[in-house]
Amino acid sequence: MLRARTSTSILLAINEVCQCPPRIGAWPERLLIYGSTQHRRPTLWPRPRLSGRKYGPARSLIDLEGHVDDRARYGNRPAGRTIGSRDHPGEQSHSHGLLGSVTGPLHASRATPRHHSSLGRRIALALLPPLGAILMRLHGATLRFQEIGDLASHADAHPETRVYCLWHRSLMSIAYHFRKRKIAILISPSFDGELITHTIRRVGYTPVRGSSSREGASGLLRMQSALSGSNGSPCNYAAFTADGPRGPVYVAKPGGVKLAQMLGGGVGIFYAAPDRAWVLRSWDGFLIPKPFSTVFLNWQPPVPVAEDAGPADLEKARQAVELALERARHAVEEHIHRTKMARQAAV
Repeated sequence: MLRARTSTSILLAINEVCQCPPRIGAWPERLLIYGSTQHRRPTLWPRPRLSGRKYGPARSLIDLEGHVDDRARYGNRPAGRTIGSRDHPGEQSHSHGLLGSVTGPLHASRATPRHHSSLGRRIALALLPPLGAILMRLHGATLRFQEIGDLASHADAHPETRVYCLWHRSLMSIAYHFRKRKIAILISPSFDGELITHTIRRVGYTPVRGSSSREGASGLLRMQSALSGSNGSPCNYAAFTADGPRGPVYVAKPGGVKLAQMLGGGVGIFYAAPDRAWVLRSWDGFLIPKPFSTVFLNWQPPVPVAEDAGPADLEKARQAVELALERARHAVEEHIHRTKMARQAAV
């Protein structure tokens, strides 16, 4: 503490030598030492930088009691705006000498990372989707598929149902199996979604750009257009990852129910899982089937959704979809468990 107070006194003395006396009454709670990204004042020592070229100049804050604020160093950004940042270039800081007296809200933050360069994106879009599609086809060709449970709930037995929901962790298990059924899939409008779009189109799916959390209404309208064929490529089905893309796990979102209300026919339910898989450390324990494994599928009866359903009815339908998905998941996992136990007993 004594050393920190001494350092603060030395900085104040240097500021007075430079003949730029600070206005004591204008001092805020904290004093900016290195300045903002727009107003770079002369310093007696080099500016430290965060690791990596994508971050701007680092900032260090010291309060009037001599405590260094390490949030600027490690990027723990509190809520609020940063003076002179690229996000808010219109705001300016007013400096006096080597120590800045800053007016307005002041927050320690890491500079905004630069976006991927257009060249890097072009290279990624040119290389990754073709490679990913080839790997998906080669991987899927090694899998075996077996349907369990009541086959009366299969999609072929309900041609009027065109909207289907599944849990996000099942995607890789069925990506190859349903590639020829003309299925439309809602993909995020982010750059990662752009990579997925180019990949699944090569496999045989129809990507529809949109989001279930942002621009949800426009995404559903695009899905409806894809199923009606107004965009020139009619699809037979629409698939929703009910808890995707970010969870919470095993909690259904209302996107599939709302689209079923627009189209009619209810919401179809199924779940798929392999008997041998790599389980990722993701929010949902994403499943990647091991080569030459068997993928088991379970279908549940479609959940009806009335065209004139109100908010309360839509919520009940969403809960019914969630329960049906859980029934399908438990049926598959119990079947896999019994199969493994039978194999061990046979050995």
